Amino acid sequence: MEVHGLGSVGASQPLGQPRSIADVKPEGTAAALPKDALSISAEARSLESTGKTPSLREARLAQIKAQVDNGTYDTDERMELALSRMFERFGMTAGS
Repeated sequence: MEVHGLGSVGASQPLGQPRSIADVKPEGTAAALPKDALSISAEARSLESTGKTPSLREARLAQIKAQVDNGTYDTDERMELALSRMFERFGMTAGS
């Protein structure tokens, strides 16, 4: 095996003078720089019209807490619905 030097590695080059951040100019103009933007989807806007605003959510949460405290929240129908949704999510049927 023969080694013929270091290949394409050239001699060292001197470094330029250090520059301050003030010397560096951004590429493009200020108008070309991206701006932050916010857009609200139609789905998000519709939440208010469907009654899912914070005050209504708080009222629904209070109603559910009262049902849990009274022992009326957990029903056979609610359990069946939860189980069927879980089985569906995992691609299973209730008998497997």
